[in-house]
Amino acid sequence: MDLSGTDVMRKILILAREAGYEMQMGDITNNTFLPDECMQGSVEEFYQCMVRHEAHFKKLLDEANAKNAN
Repeated sequence: MDLSGTDVMRKILILAREAGYEMQMGDITNNTFLPDECMQGSVEEFYQCMVRHEAHFKKLLDEANAKNAN
C-alpha cells in the first residue's frame, strides 16, 4: 500500500508522458494526507500515530464534506 502518494505520482507521470507531455516527477504536486511522523517506525507505531492525529483526519473529513466531495 502506498500511503505516501509516490505510486500515484509515478502513474500520473506515465500517463502524462503517454499523452505526449514532457514531465518529470518534480512537476507533480503531492498533497499527502498523512502527517510525516506517521510514516516512520513500525506498523504498531503507525496505528498509534493515527490515533494521536485523529483531529487532523477529522478536519480533513469535515473540509471534504463541506465541499460535498464525498
